[in-house]
Amino acid sequence: MAIGKHSFGAGLVNETGIHLIGMKLLGKGIRELLGFDDTALQLSLIPMISLFMPMAFFQSLPWVDFDGYWRDVVGSVIFTTIYWQVDRIVIAFFRARFPALPDNNKRILWQSAWILFFTLTLCHGIVWITEILGVSHDGKGPSKFVMNLASITITITITSVYEAVYSLKQWKQSSIETEQFKKASMQAQLETLKNQVNPHFLFNSLNTLTSIIHDEPDKAVEFVQKLSKVYRYILEIKDKELITLREEMECIESYKFLLQMRFGENVRFDINIPEERLSDHIIPLSAQILLENAIKHNVVSTGKPLQIRMHIGTSGGLIVSNNLQKKSVVNGSTQTGLANIKSRYQLLTGQSVEVITTLEKFSVSLPLINMELT
Repeated sequence: MAIGKHSFGAGLVNETGIHLIGMKLLGKGIRELLGFDDTALQLSLIPMISLFMPMAFFQSLPWVDFDGYWRDVVGSVIFTTIYWQVDRIVIAFFRARFPALPDNNKRILWQSAWILFFTLTLCHGIVWITEILGVSHDGKGPSKFVMNLASITITITITSVYEAVYSLKQWKQSSIETEQFKKASMQAQLETLKNQVNPHFLFNSLNTLTSIIHDEPDKAVEFVQKLSKVYRYILEIKDKELITLREEMECIESYKFLLQMRFGENVRFDINIPEERLSDHIIPLSAQILLENAIKHNVVSTGKPLQIRMHIGTSGGLIVSNNLQKKSVVNGSTQTGLANIKSRYQLLTGQSVEVITTLEKFSVSLPLINMELT
């Protein structure tokens, strides 16, 4: 049957397909398309199939006719090898033709049709070969139905093995790509958070520094040191998905100093973290962003001091809470801080960030990750 523009294989023979058909039977190019070196697979499974087939389909049993059984095994090795090489070429051809994952069903349909065609065609020749090799010992060869059934069983086994390996490879590749996407998304969100913190925080910090640099030079020096420590922390965690709570709290201490220099007694902190929990891990910048949000969204004044509390909740998470006294207008808010923290936790740990809002208080519970238990 010619494979042309208007034939059964219309559109299937492209440059890649023609190149594959011209390859050597065991050529390196076929192995590349199969996705692995299948030499060991052939050397192990062809003998196993050949030992099984005479007993399953031709009633050839070694304990009944030892010599006849092994003649049948030799014949099965030859037939299985032929089917194997034809099937792997067809499989490689259609993997080159339909490489994309969404085309899997189409690939399997075409591949199965051609493998079935070649199997049934070769099966007619097998009857003649069995007579030449003397597989039948009573002068009667196996029926065409039995030969067809045996041949189809062999090709189904071969195809199933290659599809199982291929599916496993696709699953692994998909998992790798998903993980890479997750990391890229995490990094992009972290960059968004860092960019959100930097401009407004830096602007407000410079204003505070300007107001104290003449009257309190020692405080100004300490202020600059704390400010540089915060920014050094931001730079150091740029490639990290998780950091210890101790690292985050060290940054929080510097950040707290800057806020108290800016607001004085108008912002008050109550921080109570047990020493044994400081080795747990947290998403970088998450606690710092929550402090910045508390300042950004709430009134901070002498008449309405903002009280921020950080402690470990009953569920084991880090709770950051503040008394609720919302501003009527929030300047510079991008509405991305808390949403990004939630998304980053979900992507990285699969855990949820709990947010509780009452008439008097706003609190967020950040899950803490014990790396010894993961």
